[in-house]
Amino acid sequence: MIDFEKELQKLTAESEPKKDEGFFNIKNEVCQVLQTQNELVSKLLKKQGAASIQVEEMYAIMEEQNQEDQLQELESRQQVLIQALIKAADLMEDLYIYYKEHYDEAMIVQAQMMWNTLCKELSQAGLSRIADENTPYNLQLNSISGVASDTNDPDGFVVKVLKSGYLYNGKVIRKSEVIVNKLHS
Repeated sequence: MIDFEKELQKLTAESEPKKDEGFFNIKNEVCQVLQTQNELVSKLLKKQGAASIQVEEMYAIMEEQNQEDQLQELESRQQVLIQALIKAADLMEDLYIYYKEHYDEAMIVQAQMMWNTLCKELSQAGLSRIADENTPYNLQLNSISGVASDTNDPDGFVVKVLKSGYLYNGKVIRKSEVIVNKLHS
């Protein structure tokens, strides 16, 4: 920084050989004013730097929040698509079951091929079916819709799947609705 007092002393020493007390008083006042102004500018620059840092931090927080909002929006859209795929799979499964009960062998084979292709595509997208008959009832995967009492099947086993359940990347989206065998002891 410039030392205004020294500069003014040089200037007055060269231009005015005699010392005038009034002149020096003015010079001292001017030096004090300039020094105060210099201090104020330094403080202002420090505060401006701190404010700039705060603005950058706020911008970073806003950017992060925007990314989180976009991620939530994508996850929400993904859930809608998964639900739509499950509904389509339910319709195809109902059609397949209907064909098995009411049509000739050629129609059943065609429906089974379509059903297997759909299941394969869903699996590749991370969506897998929960529809295992003749397996032990699993509270995390199955929802009991009815009970059977068949001595040919083990106690506590799923004897019929009424509606398939689904997992998405290992997470249960919907439990399967099943009929479980319960032997009376």
